[in-house]
Amino acid sequence: MLILANLFMLDDALRNGPTWYDNYGLSGLQYGGPQVFTAIQAYLEREPQTEVWLFPTWLNGAEMLKRYFT
Repeated sequence: MLILANLFMLDDALRNGPTWYDNYGLSGLQYGGPQVFTAIQAYLEREPQTEVWLFPTWLNGAEMLKRYFT
């Protein structure tokens, strides 16, 4: 019985998991840190004299992500 329940939960998670949560705002699920900081780093390599400002209103813990990705 327990194995069947686990298999059901696995199937449900794989099929329906991406649709369970759709709040991608500041108070919800956040992603995109690697893409943003990789793009900034590539841009700064092309344009080293440019100053880039990243405003942290789109994520929580922006300073920590900046230290991690740079």
